[in-house]
Amino acid sequence: MLKSEREDFEQRLQQEPELRKRLDTYQRLHRGLEELRLEYQVQQISPTVEKEGNHEDATPVRSLKSMKRYAWLVASLVVLLGIGYVMLMQVRAYRQDQVFEAYYQPEAESRGDDQGVFCSDLPASIRQSYYNGLFEQTLRLTQSRLKLSCALYYHGLANLALKNEEAAISDFKKVLSKEPVGMLKERTEWYLTLAYLINHQRENALDLLKRMAGNKQHSYQSSARKMLESL
Repeated sequence: MLKSEREDFEQRLQQEPELRKRLDTYQRLHRGLEELRLEYQVQQISPTVEKEGNHEDATPVRSLKSMKRYAWLVASLVVLLGIGYVMLMQVRAYRQDQVFEAYYQPEAESRGDDQGVFCSDLPASIRQSYYNGLFEQTLRLTQSRLKLSCALYYHGLANLALKNEEAAISDFKKVLSKEPVGMLKERTEWYLTLAYLINHQRENALDLLKRMAGNKQHSYQSSARKMLESL
């Protein structure tokens, strides 16, 4: 577990009694498995010949006991690994939510590549509905124009603002399939990364962040580098 993940996990332990209970269960299972492992090692080095000529009768009993212990050991190990995996995924999901909240903000009105109005091919009413926080209205206004990259972009932004992250991901990916270069592509990559985070698609988010961070010309290079450090 990374240092940042460990710090988040410790914070969650203080805030969530249920998570504390799961950790206690995990630790008890871990101790039990360790005791079984030590017992098995002791049995391996102990004499195999039973006292007073009972070797032949005792061997099947010992084998049966060993089989039961191994079965319990395997079952406990599966449970232990399952609990550990779930807890790690919870910590990572919590961390992704934190990073999303730290970096996400609805896009502010700005200029385009040529210092003109960004996405000037869209009616001003669509852009203004988004910038005024009327996200449901933005979805309605863009619905009939989704063949246009800019309409898809604002549709995705509105979906992301409304926490419809799967719909936002779909919108942004369609924009990227139409826009191989330019400001619209770079903005879309940034908001797609945020949509991946809130949807807990960590690996997809990391792939995009690494590409942006490695591109000196990318508008979000600096932000991408900082976000990578946070994750």
